[in-house]
Amino acid sequence: MYVSKIKIYGFGKLKNFEMDFSKDINIIYGPNESGKSTILAFIKACLYGLSSRGVLSERTKYAPWDNPQSFGGEMFFEFENKKYRLTSTFGKSKRNDEYALYNETTGEKVAIPSGMSLGEYIFNLSEGAFDSSIFAPQLQSKIDASRDKDGQIMSLIAKSQVGEEESINIVERRLENAMGTIKAPRSGKGILDKLYALKKENDAAFDIIKEEEKHLKEIKTELESLVSEKEKIDERINFYHAKERIRHRNMVFQQMSKINNLQEAMQKTSGKIAKSSAKTYYISTLLLLVLSGVLYFLPIPTPFAFIPVLLVVVLSILALRQKRESSSAAMIMMELKKEAELLEYMLQGKDLSEHEKEWKKAEEILRNSKGFEEENIEVLVKRREELTRLIAFKTAQIQTAKSPYDYSSLLEEKKELEEKITYYEEKYQALQIAYEVIRDSYSQLQTLFGPKIADETGKILKELTNSTHDNVRISKDFDISVDEETGYFPHQFYSGGTIDQLFLAFRLAVGKTIVPYGALPLYLDDPFVQYDDERLERSLNYLKKYNSIHNNQIILTACHKRILPHVNNIRQINVINI
Repeated sequence: MYVSKIKIYGFGKLKNFEMDFSKDINIIYGPNESGKSTILAFIKACLYGLSSRGVLSERTKYAPWDNPQSFGGEMFFEFENKKYRLTSTFGKSKRNDEYALYNETTGEKVAIPSGMSLGEYIFNLSEGAFDSSIFAPQLQSKIDASRDKDGQIMSLIAKSQVGEEESINIVERRLENAMGTIKAPRSGKGILDKLYALKKENDAAFDIIKEEEKHLKEIKTELESLVSEKEKIDERINFYHAKERIRHRNMVFQQMSKINNLQEAMQKTSGKIAKSSAKTYYISTLLLLVLSGVLYFLPIPTPFAFIPVLLVVVLSILALRQKRESSSAAMIMMELKKEAELLEYMLQGKDLSEHEKEWKKAEEILRNSKGFEEENIEVLVKRREELTRLIAFKTAQIQTAKSPYDYSSLLEEKKELEEKITYYEEKYQALQIAYEVIRDSYSQLQTLFGPKIADETGKILKELTNSTHDNVRISKDFDISVDEETGYFPHQFYSGGTIDQLFLAFRLAVGKTIVPYGALPLYLDDPFVQYDDERLERSLNYLKKYNSIHNNQIILTACHKRILPHVNNIRQINVINI
């Protein structure tokens, strides 16, 4: 990747500013406060954005002095044989920043992966790793290991020490991908995430079934209570009906007894009428015979001539009396007959033998219901009707209470989900263990990364110093110690120029180690400010060689004129005056 051009709308003191770069070595030359460091800061801001931390943050420091609205610019670069243009607009905070990447050949907008900066996308380096390897601010040649917070540089160096097939990076990625396939909390698309979601749905369905069962149980309890109450009311109503049947039986027996009495009275009355008629007939006949004899045998003197008349009168009176008695008896007979007919009509069609069982049942009910009191039958019947309706309603509720879930299917699904979850949790745990083992192995390897990177740094340092120093040790905190005849001495023991050379060699070694066949650019802000002429000459010659081998772009700044004579005869160096 190399930057071909920048256009600054407003960034620090620079506004409406343009600069072109070559693919090789570019030296931005100018006096102090001319904006050299600002140019490198702009390139880094395009790649990684601006920090808002601190009182004098990068965002505050590089905000345009006269027009904050024009905070930003464009960067033109080439990457993997394609030309791009990045427009950057910076706001008051990171969330107000806007970036747009375009393919200059097609004009199409290119999407930068979400959550990534352009630098992370192109270099595959975090900002900390970028600062610890290919970007060195002014007077900060020493690599600060704390800037590489995620340990990416150390990781890349360590991974470079094993073969591709056995690369820790490959193994880690495979493990991470495998774990990400099983668990992806952010996206929720991991196998376990989906299984957990299905398990949650399954548990919710079981909760619904439990609630339905609880509700159904309550309905059944209510139904049992209603049925029990109805049974008790049925007993009371049966008690009432039993008493009615017994009263009816007693009434029937009374009516039958009365009919018998009436029939006996009718027979007696009929006998009296018959006797009275016979007696009257006998007396009348006898008197008529006596009268006939007297009249036949005896002459009746005039004084006794009334006797026959008297007899006739007597007979007439007897006949009238007999008639009255007969009429009275007939009337009594008629009344008795009517009453008897009425009673018989009331009992008409009743076979007493048919009711005998009901009466016995009624007597049994009465014997078993001695504790019942007389109640209003209408109230009982009304309550029974109400209970009948409620029972029918509750029964219908039970019959229609059908769950939308199939319990057996849910149970089978629950078992299957639990088995799958157990399997993938165990698999994930195994992957975690494997990942931790790899990380532990990597940590051990990190402690051993020194020899290789130190050896590469020593080789570069040898060329930079003409064999003055060629054997160094580098700690995991990126502290460098130099081998002297009496032992290794920390870099703090040396002059500023030597320290700058040590860490320039280290940066070049890092770039060569982490991307042995690549072309990481190098951005250095006034790296030779503490060099003497000899160091400067050797450093420029080595950069020329390094650039030729790796074909990478180098952009550095300089503020001293003494650098110019050293670069005039180097074809790969492009001096840009500002």
